[in-house]
Amino acid sequence: MSLPEDDQRRQNVQRMLAAEASVDEFSDVLSDPALLTAPTRRDLLALLATGWLADQASWTESVGAWLVDQRAITDSVRVVPSSSVLVVASATGIPIAVENDLPYAVDVVLTVDPTNGRLLVEDSVEATVEAESRRTVLVPVEAGVGSGEVTLEVSLTSPNGTPIGGTERIPANVHADWEGVGAAVLAALAVLVFAIGVLRTVRRRRRERLAAERMAPRPPSPQNQPSRPSQPTTIERMPPCLPIPQSRRRQTRTRRSAPMADDRIARASLFLASGTIVSRVLGFLKAIVLAAAIGVVGSASADAFAVANGLPNTVYVIVAGGVLSAVLVPQIVRASTHADGGSAYINKLVTLALVVIGGATLVATALAPVLAWIYGNRLPPETLQLAIAFAFWCLPQIFFYGLYTLLGEVLNARSSFGPYTWSPVLNNVVALLGLVAFGFAFGFDPDGTRSAGEWTPGMIALLAGSATLGIAAQAFVLFWFWRRIGLRFRLDFHWRGVGLRSAGRMAGWTFGMLLLTTFAGVVQTNVLSTASGAGASIAAVDTAWLIFMLPHSVITVSIATAYFTRMSEHARDGHLDRVRADLSGAVRGVGLILMLASAVLVVVAYPFAAVFQPGNLANTAALGNVIVAFAVGLLGFSILFVVQRTFYALGDTRTPFLFTLVQVVVFTAAAVTCLLLPREWIAVGVALATTVAGTIQLALALVLLRPKLARLDARRVIGSLARDFAAVLLPAVVGFWLVWSFGAFTEGGFAVSDRWGAIAVMAIVGSVMLALYGAILWILRSPELRGFAEPVLARLRR
Repeated sequence: MSLPEDDQRRQNVQRMLAAEASVDEFSDVLSDPALLTAPTRRDLLALLATGWLADQASWTESVGAWLVDQRAITDSVRVVPSSSVLVVASATGIPIAVENDLPYAVDVVLTVDPTNGRLLVEDSVEATVEAESRRTVLVPVEAGVGSGEVTLEVSLTSPNGTPIGGTERIPANVHADWEGVGAAVLAALAVLVFAIGVLRTVRRRRRERLAAERMAPRPPSPQNQPSRPSQPTTIERMPPCLPIPQSRRRQTRTRRSAPMADDRIARASLFLASGTIVSRVLGFLKAIVLAAAIGVVGSASADAFAVANGLPNTVYVIVAGGVLSAVLVPQIVRASTHADGGSAYINKLVTLALVVIGGATLVATALAPVLAWIYGNRLPPETLQLAIAFAFWCLPQIFFYGLYTLLGEVLNARSSFGPYTWSPVLNNVVALLGLVAFGFAFGFDPDGTRSAGEWTPGMIALLAGSATLGIAAQAFVLFWFWRRIGLRFRLDFHWRGVGLRSAGRMAGWTFGMLLLTTFAGVVQTNVLSTASGAGASIAAVDTAWLIFMLPHSVITVSIATAYFTRMSEHARDGHLDRVRADLSGAVRGVGLILMLASAVLVVVAYPFAAVFQPGNLANTAALGNVIVAFAVGLLGFSILFVVQRTFYALGDTRTPFLFTLVQVVVFTAAAVTCLLLPREWIAVGVALATTVAGTIQLALALVLLRPKLARLDARRVIGSLARDFAAVLLPAVVGFWLVWSFGAFTEGGFAVSDRWGAIAVMAIVGSVMLALYGAILWILRSPELRGFAEPVLARLRR
């Protein structure tokens, strides 16, 4: 054997011994190091056996393979590379993913060293990573000096301090000042509102006192006693511009509003529907532009924005949203019998509500990281951080949602329905302008390929800030309509004496019901987030829900809003037969239109999805299937809305809490079960769970409503719905055939290849189904259809 061969063998043996030593040090990550060291030592001794001397080539090959295996062992535990991390809170946790490829659990110590003082990390974090798994470890950090970029040097060691792998460098953007600035601005606004309220109250009392002093008769001055025998009357001496104080007005007469007539209900419903249609069309245009800007299916940006932009509405609904809808209108209707027409009650109740909502807004904005985590803790760490950044800009919407609802519901209670429905048009216009500006400034991303780490503070501010600005505009414009109907809002902090205690009792059950639905929303979002990046997830379900809500908002809400005021008036006067008639008329009117709308949505689900996700059949199908799962429950959902409003008109908020509790239990169980489905079908399963739970809720609600109204107009309602269902069968079959003929289920088909083709197919199919449905109902002599059509035909014949 030649000397060079002896040198090569000697070098290989040295490499093998060094590899064994590395594995021995690395084995500290195991609770039993022998699981790694014993096989390594056994194989080393086998390779050092003298039997290999006769076959040097095979020995060299085996040594090389063994060295590769040992390197794989020492590289099996590592920090997963990450894109840029966004830090927007003064104290938070940096998510670091650690991966373990070994078949054993390992214990590691994670250390993060920032390259500058913008972030402070005090302690390392110990973590156990299970066998063949990945774990995200949150490393506590605090904001240091200033905002800007910082690089995090992340390393692993064993519990005994042995280095594991190399150092991973992760970039981070620190903008912790957003939290402080946002909280400071909101606090300043709150202080300003309180200060203005106190100042206006003091000034109003001063004016009332001066007015009372001027009205009081004064004895003639002895020095300047006039020669006339009498003084002018008090009213004669009052300045022409000074109003007669409230206390001096006649209070023996009370005002009692008359219930709305049927023709006013029809006109109000039509006006509401027209405003809703315009608003929804703009809303769909906004959703299309948003989809073009950040994507829908499989988009981390879209899922993050969906979580953040949904938070303000969720928090607002918990605090006051449904409470105001359920309580405010009936209470204002009852307060209209007061001598002042309910003005004092309105000012006191609105002031109280604004104080509560303003405080909730401050607290929620400060807790933005916590709220985002509750709804998005199953999102990837980078996506969750982006959601938190969006949330700081979106959560101030809570106050403006509350202001919009307060002002709008007061207008509704005064039978001024239009402004509440038309003001969202302004919101959509403002938000649309913001989205277009975002697209031109930072680029459109319809496929959702932009990662969470690519978002800059300017991008986040423009996208989320424009959404909040739209909600603010929607609220403030209603002040102008208040003045038009003769209302003037004054902050009034004297909240006793106008029946707020009874309103609080009603609101208590509604608040409990909203907590239940919010819990269901948390479950839904967390279940859906498990599919983020793999198919239809949070953003896709939000988009499908927007489509689902279109006919409900245009038809059901418009009809029910107009009927709700009249129901409250009839309930106030004790006319339960008229409340029952209102319920029957509303359900039959809703059923006539929503039966067709539900069928159309099911048939054109894929073309509708292609409007948001064109040119990709897989994404179109993912969104379309969610639309179908929602659409089959549209009619039941809308009828339930009317039934709930009937309970509220009767002053009963306890019963809706009970049947909502059943719905939440059913939905939660079904939604959690959806985790067993393949990830691409989880969103469809959640939508079906919503439909099933809502159907059960409706059945229970009807059973509980019947004793309160003595009976339901069941025979007429069931007959009407059965007639509508029979009439929609043929249009559905024809519509499905048309959609299939236009290639809705084929890659590159006309119905799904681009937006304009999808819109054209929807228009054609919808028109054909509408014509057939109307013709069949006319032949069947539908009273509801004739009730809608005959006034129109009579007008056309003139």
